[in-house]
Amino acid sequence: MDEITFINKIDKFNKLIDDYGLKATSISLFYAILYLIKIQGKKDKYYIRNSELEIYSGMGSISLSTNRDLLKQYEIIDYKSNGHGSAPEYIILI
Repeated sequence: MDEITFINKIDKFNKLIDDYGLKATSISLFYAILYLIKIQGKKDKYYIRNSELEIYSGMGSISLSTNRDLLKQYEIIDYKSNGHGSAPEYIILI
């Protein structure tokens, strides 16, 4: 992800925080996903293990799942499970 795209995604997300009344946990998760995608570089697909997201977002597995579903519901992100033990694929939709 290039720098301009990265900044545009941050700007779009910041505008949605108030619109959706997002809590700190959802905000933290979004920024963790965005950061981990950015450090992977330009790719067609981005895979992030739940354990990485737990570390970077500061939340446990239940909170991670709840907030990930919320971000997906608001069409901010999409993710696809790749089966037990494999890292899910993430896409930033905004």
